[in-house]
Amino acid sequence: MSPQQIARYNKLPKRMQKELKHLRDETYTEYSTHWTSWGPLVKHFEANNKDIRLKEVEKDAEIHP
Repeated sequence: MSPQQIARYNKLPKRMQKELKHLRDETYTEYSTHWTSWGPLVKHFEANNKDIRLKEVEKDAEIHP
């Protein structure tokens, strides 16, 4: 829950808070298909790649399919 949601939850009557307690205790894990920040991406590459090489592209090949 976001801080705003928790604040609204705390303003509810105690009876309703008991009924909705399972929602407050719920957690989730989010996975993304892309890096959202440049720093962690670079750190990941430095830690996990021993050798990075540039690949030559044929002159007639399409760059963006």
